[in-house]
Order: sequence, then structure tokens, then C-alpha cells
Amino acid sequence: MNRKVLLGGAFITSALYLYSCGGTSSSPQNVDLYLTDAPASDFPSIVVNVKEVSLCNTGTNTCHSLYKSSTGINVDLTQLNGVMHYVGSSTVPSGNYNRLKVRISQYATVVDNQGNQNNAVFNPDSINQNGRMQNIPNIVQCDQNTQECVISFNGAVNPFAMGKLIVDFVIKDMEIDTTTTPWQITKLKMKPLTPKSEDDMKNIYYEFYATITDIDSVNNSVTASWKNTNYSVSLTDTTVCEVNDVNYIGASNCIAQLQANYCAEFKVKEDPAQNTNLTAIKIELKGQGKCEGEGDDENYSSNAREMIGTVQSIDTNNNTFTIDSYSNPISVTNSTVCEHYPQIGKYAYGMDCLTNLQTGWRVEVKINANDEAISIEREVETYPDDS
Repeated sequence: MNRKVLLGGAFITSALYLYSCGGTSSSPQNVDLYLTDAPASDFPSIVVNVKEVSLCNTGTNTCHSLYKSSTGINVDLTQLNGVMHYVGSSTVPSGNYNRLKVRISQYATVVDNQGNQNNAVFNPDSINQNGRMQNIPNIVQCDQNTQECVISFNGAVNPFAMGKLIVDFVIKDMEIDTTTTPWQITKLKMKPLTPKSEDDMKNIYYEFYATITDIDSVNNSVTASWKNTNYSVSLTDTTVCEVNDVNYIGASNCIAQLQANYCAEFKVKEDPAQNTNLTAIKIELKGQGKCEGEGDDENYSSNAREMIGTVQSIDTNNNTFTIDSYSNPISVTNSTVCEHYPQIGKYAYGMDCLTNLQTGWRVEVKINANDEAISIEREVETYPDDS
């Protein structure tokens, strides 16, 4: 019998959002598109390639793309907890919409707790007899010819109230059959969310990919470009830069490690859809492929391993801790960064990570080849207020 793993990570339905409701708009409006999710508890990384997000009206048989790319954008669904990943903005014609469709590549990458990258394929839950995809809500529909899949949400969708649409994936219900080659994924669900007000977004952090085009070490800032928009990103004393599996804390330490013409994942407080002057919470250097939509980290190497487990023991004398999914003690160093409350971006550094750690916590840990913790992130369902 094939073994299936049910991703049992806690799912957050925040009070900040309402399920989208139907509505009309008197004129075409701009819509900002974001992706989000809750943490998964079994796999530290599930990367999917999103090729298109569309709003549809089944009555008029029309669809309008909020995002569309032949190469797509690779997004790690397990890294979207408490974060809005900004995809882009587009103008949508006025009218009523009653379906949200997300088109993805049939192929994905899943990292297990041993740090191994496993090829995975979305196995269609349902196709009709002639092989054509049906519009069944939240059922993965795959076209073997195009090697793409579609997930649909049926119901009124209104992105016009604030001009923001958040696609919330529900990977806690995803099933992965790890006994096949490649692994098979089924039952990926998603739904649209819209914020009630700008004030409700104040504790939300944003991330996006952008290519670093200029570095200003005098003013501790970088210029970065994404989708023909140039951003001025300031670094502060608390900014963290992860470069070559090492954390550099503070503007001067950070900026000395950054490189122009590289892609970076920026985590910021300000909404990149509304602001071009941003303040970096964290910058993680990537390969240019991330920004070009191909998703690969070309010209960038990483030997880090990511794993998820429950903290079993803490040894403050040797500055180590253990988790149930890994046999070796994990060391905490001065450059370790921990994010116990990722929704509100609260970091601790160095030995404070060990002091704040507690046995029984479910954590995601990134380690280097020497079993040293690069980062520790607590996997929790709710977070304290950012007041």
C-alpha cells in the first residue's frame, strides 16, 4: 500500500481577512496580487511554479489574468507564513467574478528532513473520459500535453474594495505519496482572501524578489528592480542579510556582502505594491533565476539543509540543541538568527536564540555542513500582538 503523508501544519485564518464577496466596479481598477500560506509540519520546503492567476466570470465565459508568465514564478509555499509574497499588479475590467483560477506547473520540488530534494508531480484528482479538464473547485486538474495543472475556487470574488487579492494556499490538506518516483502530490487547495482595511495590514510583512542593480555603501541602501519598478531599499542596524549560508547583522556588515546583478529575496514592512522606498528586515541573496521567473539559483551555491522537528533538548553549556528529526546536536553560533514569531518579524540573534528556545517547540531549522544553525523559526498557529 502506498504511504501518503498528510501535511498537518496549523492553518491560520486571520481576522485580518474576509472571504471575498461579489461586487461591481464602475471602471477598470488596479489589483495587487499576493501569495500566502500557513506553515507545513512535515516538509521544510515545497516549491511550486505559478504560471497564471486569473479572475473569471462563468456567465460570460471570460477570464482576466492578474499574473501570467510562460516561465512562471517559483514560490516555496512553506515560507509564506505571516508573509505576503508580492507577485505583481494589473488592471482588471469592472464586473462580477465568480471563479479564481491558478495555473501551475505539473512539477514541483519537495525537500525532506534529510535535506534531499525530491522531484514531485501533481497527480490529477479528476479528468473526464476524453482527458479534458473539468472545472471542479479545489481539485487539481492536469493536462498531460502541456504538463500544467489548474486549481479553481468557485464563488464570488471581489478584489476591488481595497484593490488587493491574496491567494491563500492550504498545504495542510496536501497529500504527498513518497513511495512513487517521482513523488505524487494531490489535493492542493487555495482560496481568495481580501483585507478589510489598510489598518488591518499593519502587522503583515511583505516579501518579493528583485535584482540588485546598485549598492550605496555610504547611505546603506540598495537599488533593486522587479517588473520594471525600481525600489530604494534602506538597511538598518537590525537588518539581516543571509549570504552564502551566513547571516550578517546590521547595515554595514550586510551591505559589504551584497552583490549587484544578483537576485535577492527582500522581506520588508512596507507594501511593495504601494511604495518604492522600503526598509529591509531581511535580505537573502539568490541566483538570478529567481527574478527571471525560472526559479533556479544560477550562479549561487548553497550547502544549507532545512528540516522541521520538535525540540527535544537544550544544552546551554555546549550551545547546542536537538530535534527529533535529526540525530546530531545542532550548534547555535553568534550569527544564528531566530524568528520565533515570524508573523510580526521579531528576531533574536546568537545565543539569545538558545535562551529563548523551549523544548517541545516545533521549529524549522536551516543548518550548514558543520551542523551550525543558520536560522531557527518557530512553527506556531498564533502570534502575540505587535504592539
